[in-house]
Amino acid sequence: MSLFNLIPESLNLKEKISPFLKNKLPIAPTPYDIIAQVSGMKLLKFKRPANAAHTQLHTPLLIIPSMINRYYVLDLLPGKSFIEYQISHGVDIYLLDWGTPYDEDNWMSLEQLITHRLDYFIDAVTADAKTDKVNILGHCLGGTLATIYTLLFGDRVNGLMLLTAPIDFEHGGKLGLWVKQNHFRPESVTKAYGHMPWWVLQTSFQMLKPMLPWHKLEKLMKEMNNPEFMKNFWALEVWSQDNVSFPGRCFITLIDELYRKNALIKGEMHLHGKTLSLKQLQSPVLNIAASDDHIVLFNSTVQNYHLDKDVDFESITSQGGHIGSILGSRAQKNVWPQITNWLARIDTPKH
Repeated sequence: MSLFNLIPESLNLKEKISPFLKNKLPIAPTPYDIIAQVSGMKLLKFKRPANAAHTQLHTPLLIIPSMINRYYVLDLLPGKSFIEYQISHGVDIYLLDWGTPYDEDNWMSLEQLITHRLDYFIDAVTADAKTDKVNILGHCLGGTLATIYTLLFGDRVNGLMLLTAPIDFEHGGKLGLWVKQNHFRPESVTKAYGHMPWWVLQTSFQMLKPMLPWHKLEKLMKEMNNPEFMKNFWALEVWSQDNVSFPGRCFITLIDELYRKNALIKGEMHLHGKTLSLKQLQSPVLNIAASDDHIVLFNSTVQNYHLDKDVDFESITSQGGHIGSILGSRAQKNVWPQITNWLARIDTPKH
């Protein structure tokens, strides 16, 4: 449901909103080059501005966004961009843009996605950066994939950052409860469409807080004469309506192995000829969880008791919800610098 469609004509708000719609907002402002592509997936390398920090970290950062949203929530607007901030502090950033899945992607298994696609893009990053390791930041379900990749190919990962990423699906919240019901059969949907359509996924998230659009409308009416609020509000609203369909075979595996069986936590996930357990992680891990996240509950993110006691593990609890915790003003002042400092601490020279 688009918030724009909820606004009554009698409020005369739509004329005030029009300057803040997608084609008039400087959304995703950081320039980039496309350095690799497979099917609809692209590997982006963001360009460093002339005023970027002279001190450059040796290890590049690869961002793996959520598979159901566009990446630019991390590059929302000038001055409100996590990517822009990290680049300005000496971090070379690459990003996997999932794009829109092609028909052939719908038959791709989770194992193929991780061992073929992700590994191919990490090959491209290390070749371009002339290094043998990368740091990985996985956002939401991108963090789940990044964790599985690190378990399989840990020698290629210098450090793993998980940003509001679900790992322990025993604490899956309402989403976890819904998908465990016998009448939820994702294979019926993917058989019809090939993929899990974005509008089905979007509706399920809206059902978590069905009154949220009306609360946002109330806030919008109160702040409609505040240009800064309007710019930030509508940029985020544009992003929240710009969703991605999920490749069908991968989605079924995700539901069965993670949401229903919690196989990763139980040490019962079998991929690439290996049985995976979080106790096998050896790379440094930084977990960023949100204090008020109704999508990825705090207890579903990775905790120190999931890992071996000798792993270099840090955790940050950011105030706010699933998005505000990484995009809000408090996150910009407190969390973003902590991430930069962590990357600097674990940085290793190129070989």
